[in-house]
Amino acid sequence: MANNGLDLVPLIDAAENGDGMACITLGRLYFEGTNVQKSVRLAHSLYYTAELTGDPEILRILGAMYLNGDCAEEDASKAAYLFRKAAQKDDPLAQYYIGQMYREGIGVEISPSKADLWLSRAARNGIRRAAAHA
Repeated sequence: MANNGLDLVPLIDAAENGDGMACITLGRLYFEGTNVQKSVRLAHSLYYTAELTGDPEILRILGAMYLNGDCAEEDASKAAYLFRKAAQKDDPLAQYYIGQMYREGIGVEISPSKADLWLSRAARNGIRRAAAHA
């Protein structure tokens, strides 16, 4: 299955075998209609499969996609959910992002105590910019 010179077979095989990054990459292609027929429904199915891996990095990437509307419809509450799941698995950047969301009330209710908790964890895990807010 080649389209515009891009061989999607290895990517599709990896996604079908549960590779989270392959699911995200293929999902983006379907969301944008790049080298494939555009299908938002299939894109979201692939994102959901990626989410099921539980991999903190993948959860964080999906969270950023939903927060920014980057290859997914913008959904701050879904982003917060994904960042929180990744943060609970000790992903430092996700800890920073969910801390900022609690601080600013993006996708969640403002909660200074939750913001401080997550920003402190992010700072302890090496995110320097979190230390300024913790």
